[in-house]
Amino acid sequence: MKELSSMLPARFRNKSIKNMPEDEAWEFLYKYAHFFEVPVTEETAFSIVRVTEGNPFYISAVIRSDYPGKDLTSIDGLTGTLEFETLDDQGLIKLSWMEYMAKPFPEINDRNAKNIVLHLSKYRDREWTRDELHEELNLEMTDGALEKKLKALVKTDIINQGQSNFDYRGVRESIFDKVFRGITISCR
Repeated sequence: MKELSSMLPARFRNKSIKNMPEDEAWEFLYKYAHFFEVPVTEETAFSIVRVTEGNPFYISAVIRSDYPGKDLTSIDGLTGTLEFETLDDQGLIKLSWMEYMAKPFPEINDRNAKNIVLHLSKYRDREWTRDELHEELNLEMTDGALEKKLKALVKTDIINQGQSNFDYRGVRESIFDKVFRGITISCR
């Protein structure tokens, strides 16, 4: 988008696509499962919608997973599939996030960016100011350099802007935590 916007700025409008409401996520999941002939139960469907928070990409990745032990008719089978998709190097969710991250991280280019993302992800229910991040993470950079790095991370949807231009927060999504921090998500 950055390249297209710079070459053809007047021709594109940015529109964020939010996660689906629960009823639409249910309908999407059942239609997708039916189309790909993947059996699901009401219990596992409920868990998929809850864990994916209505994200259509995550739902489709679970349904279409190449996990050798995929069984979306049991919670244990769903848990194994989700573990594969988010933690294994062949999982579509992990591969997609890593591919997505590969572009901005060389531009942002250092360990501080990863530490910032992991820290904000860990405390995603709270907003952090640049000063707080500077102090908490013992960052050895100017306030201007930190602001530039934070703005780049926001622009690429790796962190979120807070209530003001001085506040930042982690992406409020359990799958993101699972991919980047290896956090176990309960499917029960």
